[in-house]
Amino acid sequence: MAIVPIVFIHIGGAPPDYAAVAVRQARRWNPDAPIVFLSSVLGDYGVGEKWVPIADIALTANHAKFRSSTTLNATWRGGFWRSTTERLFILEDWMRSAGVAECIHMENDNMLYTNISELLPALRTGAGISTTFQGQGSTLDQVRMCFSLLYCKSVDALGNFLFTLAGRAEATDEMQRGGQYWFDTPEECSVLPTAPTGVKLVSESFRAWYEDPRFPCLFDASAHGQFLGGEDPRNGPKGPGFVNLDTDFRTDQFLYGWRADAIGRRYPVLMDSGGQEWHIVNLHIHCKRLADFI
Repeated sequence: MAIVPIVFIHIGGAPPDYAAVAVRQARRWNPDAPIVFLSSVLGDYGVGEKWVPIADIALTANHAKFRSSTTLNATWRGGFWRSTTERLFILEDWMRSAGVAECIHMENDNMLYTNISELLPALRTGAGISTTFQGQGSTLDQVRMCFSLLYCKSVDALGNFLFTLAGRAEATDEMQRGGQYWFDTPEECSVLPTAPTGVKLVSESFRAWYEDPRFPCLFDASAHGQFLGGEDPRNGPKGPGFVNLDTDFRTDQFLYGWRADAIGRRYPVLMDSGGQEWHIVNLHIHCKRLADFI
């Protein structure tokens, strides 16, 4: 089975210190996979990852259009939403320039607890791009994707999404616009499961976006990592036990624990109301204390 690359991206200055933990964790579970870091400032985390300067990657037409048209705030938290959106364009730039047809993109505050090659058979049954659904918001009036882990089966499918993002000058972040795109074009997009089958939800509208029987595991958009570690400290003092009400399931209905594989690598599990355990593929560590979750 072909091994697909795992890609991290950071725009601006040097990547934050916790990115090193994320990369080393990805290597711990994926000893043979190419790991690529696209960054404005190069580094070396000592696990055989390849660094690519963003400035050396040729811009696609989508990226050039985005740069000329975006109205995303370039000053709030150093242009946070502009950067989180633009990194998806950088991913397409790199995939096309490097001739990469398929990859996994991880956000820099995500910990990975599985060998990606074991997930590929299930991932490849989906559409061209797959990611996680954050939820409808506490008032059930949004549809927001969370690109904590993004699987690209087709660079053309990624490009079609980005063509839509670049086509209109909006001040709306990629999570909300992604939700609309996933809703409008199900033939292009798939959703990775974040909750066990039969989970108690506050709304049934998007149950199929939370569950997927093809996967014997769960992914984390944000809610599991926020419950275990707490929120980004910039968002206030919301420590472990924080329940993200933007998600349609409450994380405090589950039990969480740790297991170890045959060679001692620890991974998180979720236990549902029926007592079934679910291996959690990734944890989105909003609190940025990634070293606590090795």
